[in-house]
Amino acid sequence: MQELRLPPPPRHVPLSLFIANATGSKIAWLVLAFASVFFWFFAMRADLAFIAFRPPYQEAEASVIGSRKTGASENKVSVYEVRYEYSADGKTFEGKSYNVGSAPDAGEHVTVEYLPGAPQSSRVAGMRRDLWSPWMLLITIFPAGALLVVYFTARNGLRRCRLLRDGFLTTAKCIEQRGTNMRVNNQQVYELVFGFTAIDGRECTTTIRTHQVDRLRDEEEEPLLYDLTDPSRAYLLDSMPSRPKLNEVGELEGRPVAAVFALLFPLFAAAVNWLIFVNR
Repeated sequence: MQELRLPPPPRHVPLSLFIANATGSKIAWLVLAFASVFFWFFAMRADLAFIAFRPPYQEAEASVIGSRKTGASENKVSVYEVRYEYSADGKTFEGKSYNVGSAPDAGEHVTVEYLPGAPQSSRVAGMRRDLWSPWMLLITIFPAGALLVVYFTARNGLRRCRLLRDGFLTTAKCIEQRGTNMRVNNQQVYELVFGFTAIDGRECTTTIRTHQVDRLRDEEEEPLLYDLTDPSRAYLLDSMPSRPKLNEVGELEGRPVAAVFALLFPLFAAAVNWLIFVNR
């Protein structure tokens, strides 16, 4: 097979092949883009007064400029925005506070609390400083989880690229196949154990989880790259997002289409976050 005649390391890894392997999980990027919408509209509007707006306070009388329904609700009860004006330290300030269920009318007088030395930081007593309660911070679990998946899959991709550049090529046989409780696209995920012999004679194994078993068992012996200094770092060529191919001069071939497709997902996630950020 042509794919088995890789040039000796260090090999040149084309940029497009590097991108195709190192951009991380496409599904995780999509989850990140979706979860980011909730992060910006909910978690970023959570009231964090318990962190930076803490007693002792100073108080002042404020006049309500106006109030409105925000369109948000908690337990089907509307959240109101209250705008007010007050004087402190000889200066006039405006502020906003949020309340669930009701709001004072324009012209009413309310008591505001502000920080000593920072009179511009205030809230109406008994109200909160932002739209949502602090519990909305729990939403950060989802984008944070997606970011972790992106990080670990991208790190694995960088390891694959290093093996493409410096790895030693051999073949491996599947010595064990175990079913797992996971499913992808309604297909069971299996754990496959492949055995191979390192150049120094050591018998080594590598394990991969996949729902595409046929892709990794279509040959009696599968091509594999491993690290000469640490054979536990090994990858089957057929398990890579873009299987390496050789061009007419025997060098690793670029994968421009796969690279563009791989880049669409992080670019989409970045665009979603940028658009929400600039239009906040």
